Amino acid sequence: MTDLNRLSRRHLLRSTAGGLCGLGLGAALDPLAWGAPAKPTPKDLSRRIVQLETTAPAGTSSDDAKLDKHGQALMKLLVHKTRSAFAVAAANPSGKFAKGSLHAAAAAGIAAMSSQRASRVRASLGGLLSASEVVRASSLGPYKDAGLAAATVKAGTDLELTRVLRELPIKSGTTQAPNTDKAQDKAEPKCTRFEFQLNSVKCKVKNDSWVSGADELLIGGTLLHRTKVSTIDRIKYEGFESGDKRYKDYEPCAAYSRDLVDSNPFLSDACPHGGPGDLYAGRKIIGADLEGPGTYALVLVVGEQDIGGGFTQLIADVYDALSREIQAALDDLGIAVGALLSTYLGPIGEFLGVVLGKALGAFFGWLINEVINNQDDYIGSWTWTIELTERTQSYLATRWDDPLPTPKGTWASDMKKFEFRGKDKDDGDYVLRLHFRAFA
Repeated sequence: MTDLNRLSRRHLLRSTAGGLCGLGLGAALDPLAWGAPAKPTPKDLSRRIVQLETTAPAGTSSDDAKLDKHGQALMKLLVHKTRSAFAVAAANPSGKFAKGSLHAAAAAGIAAMSSQRASRVRASLGGLLSASEVVRASSLGPYKDAGLAAATVKAGTDLELTRVLRELPIKSGTTQAPNTDKAQDKAEPKCTRFEFQLNSVKCKVKNDSWVSGADELLIGGTLLHRTKVSTIDRIKYEGFESGDKRYKDYEPCAAYSRDLVDSNPFLSDACPHGGPGDLYAGRKIIGADLEGPGTYALVLVVGEQDIGGGFTQLIADVYDALSREIQAALDDLGIAVGALLSTYLGPIGEFLGVVLGKALGAFFGWLINEVINNQDDYIGSWTWTIELTERTQSYLATRWDDPLPTPKGTWASDMKKFEFRGKDKDDGDYVLRLHFRAFA
């Protein structure tokens, strides 16, 4: 990109209005709504972007999947269990943990972090084990008295986990036939693939350059879909200033044809994806084949410095370890579910998939946002969990109450937003808008 184009982009994408926005479709399709000139200049587009800040819906940060009281209890226990494993691993960096255990996954994950992050994790979590009983109970729940000895040998079934699972409204001996897909029973078109797409990024407040000099944003993370864990290819944006907002869809250019936008450097830079008939088609974050119903959880990790440190592998390892322990506890209770979470398993599979997705999001949100994130290493995490009970087109068309408009053959969710900020008053403050869409 030339210096001229970079300067033009910075000028036209700087927004002075407060708050994040989406776009009202009626205003978007009507050029007169903002007096769109036939030959727009960077100043015209900058004015349009400022206008969008006050005329469009902002999106919501709420998670889609909901849990009943049984699910909440199990999720809370899994978070406490995972925190405890990390606390034990952090306090015993040279410990030899049972292969495949949650403690082993924690130890490997901490070891893969940068030395600065590993030091913060060990200092913060290692100290939990020697904290007051009140503090331990609050952070670790029933695992507050965990120690190294029990983590170095292959553990038996977790009694606390078994206790919570026993309270689920399922009878012993219950079985669920694998590969049961409600959509297969319906002779109607199915959706075949899906994507999470990024619509816009706004830097509300830039990280203090005197502290870190950071003016870039890195986006990464993982996608949990059924039994698979996929890595998001890292996305990097540079040159942020406080107030910058960059669209990755067609919202600012709604009044113009795609040909006109593509022929104009500053317009094509401002509206890289979508077109007049698909305003919200954004940059692909990650996608996959829609193989069947189940839980799809997007775990985003965003920062102004390196967001590596083995987080993707760590999420996969924790997921596997927790799945095995849940399976073992269910086996002890006589609840046969076949290959747990590997297929659609009816109510049990749906329930456990949502619980695991939300538990992983809650734990890694806590680890990244509360333990690792600090003034010199600004990093945040956010999870969006979606439960799909069918993959028919008729189901996806009504899955969300306020779906974004899309062209024929495509179905979208409502707009979501992820806002994160550092702990210090000089830390950065960013907002991302994104959505889920399925394709025929």
